[in-house]
Amino acid sequence: MTGSNDQGWKPNEKPDELELPTLEDFTEKSVKWLIHGYIPENQLTILAASGGVGKGTVWTSIAAGISSGKGTILNPQETGEPRRVMFFSAEDTVEEVIKKRLRKNGAIMSNIVTLDMADDRFPRIRIGSRFFEQLIDRYRPALCVL
Repeated sequence: MTGSNDQGWKPNEKPDELELPTLEDFTEKSVKWLIHGYIPENQLTILAASGGVGKGTVWTSIAAGISSGKGTILNPQETGEPRRVMFFSAEDTVEEVIKKRLRKNGAIMSNIVTLDMADDRFPRIRIGSRFFEQLIDRYRPALCVL
């Protein structure tokens, strides 16, 4: 075996590329919350569970609360300014399922942007894709649900 080992290390890598900072090199900062104690701003948060256990109910409540500035299922008393929400669902259609859930949760529909999964652009929605980055830049959502 020449040039690498099982972990992918190559002996000709530059030594400085292998240097990592210690925690002494980082400044400790306070978390800025979108929903206090649950969803930090400008961070990735994952809501995962088996199908049919209520993920859609939870995220539509969260999206409605953010869009309206009212409380959410996670923190009913927390209110604020209405903010933009962007979502993309590959499980439920917008017209048959999601819009009704959002409406029942008090969403401000004009603060929510989306594409239905039947839209030809939908497959281009991927974290890291140029199209997705352009949508984020254009709409600047407080919350983006994928």
